[in-house]
Amino acid sequence: MSGEVPSGPEPQGRGPRLTKGFLIVLLVSLGITALLGIASLIGGDLGETEGRILGSTVAIAAFSGTGLAAAVRLDRRAYNWVGIAGIATSVIAALLSVIGIWSDDLGEDFVRPWATFALSGVVLGYGSLILLIRPRHPAASVLLVGTLVCLGLAWAVMMVLVWLDQPGGGGEALGRFLGALGILTVFGTLGAPILNRVLQR
Repeated sequence: MSGEVPSGPEPQGRGPRLTKGFLIVLLVSLGITALLGIASLIGGDLGETEGRILGSTVAIAAFSGTGLAAAVRLDRRAYNWVGIAGIATSVIAALLSVIGIWSDDLGEDFVRPWATFALSGVVLGYGSLILLIRPRHPAASVLLVGTLVCLGLAWAVMMVLVWLDQPGGGGEALGRFLGALGILTVFGTLGAPILNRVLQR
């Protein structure tokens, strides 16, 4: 996610139709899951089946949100691959979440791929929103690039934690590093627009 971030007005790409199609599918899926969730709530006592329906509803809604965030890149030429990857990982994460909710005795062979797609969907969706910031000053551009680098490093650390066993206190150290990267990412996300305003010419 690192690299030079262009400044000024962002060029538009050829993705409006794709974005519209995704939004229609998203709206339909959310409507169906909302109806299922309401039916499970008003249908009687919340048993195992109703709980799984509600869990599926929450999972689909959550990853629809990350996919929607990623979809903002489809209307733009720059970094539109981030939007495509974000939508794809969000859809897969939602499907795996539903499979996990309705299945029993799933081990690490399932949890690790699910965590990979889930975390990747969140990171790509968040990165798509960060890329909406258009730096109008070199300082804001540097801060924005640094923010994207921190976000990319945070994703890499999460993948290490998901896929590699950490002997001793390695997991705790990586967790602390991940927390620091998260703080820096939030700081940069908020700081870049502030610098745009403060250093506006």
